[in-house]
Amino acid sequence: MVDQNFQGSANSKEGTKSEKIRAAAGDAFSKASDMARDAGEKAKRAASDTASSMTDSVFGLLNEQIGAGADSAGRLANAMRLAADDLSKESPVLAGVVRTAAGNVGHYASRMENQTVYQLTKSASD
Repeated sequence: MVDQNFQGSANSKEGTKSEKIRAAAGDAFSKASDMARDAGEKAKRAASDTASSMTDSVFGLLNEQIGAGADSAGRLANAMRLAADDLSKESPVLAGVVRTAAGNVGHYASRMENQTVYQLTKSASD
């Protein structure tokens, strides 16, 4: 009988040990799973932040280009007005056409001057 009690207590020690190992392995797996999930979420946030930052940079550059284009169009309109003034003595009809075109170019330049890409796309779609 002594042997049976000894074996029974040895089996219960092995069972307890085995349960502890299973529990520890389960906890380790759970923690690793949580860490992987957190790392994935952090990577998604970082990618989203990077994409947002790049989008803002691209829109900033496009807005600058719109402003530069508006300035150039304004200078072109002024040059066209000067050309119309020079033409007015020799060909008043042609000078009138050039002045009208200069007015249109100047009008579009002033409309674009303080516009953003978003505003231009919105007005184009309306």
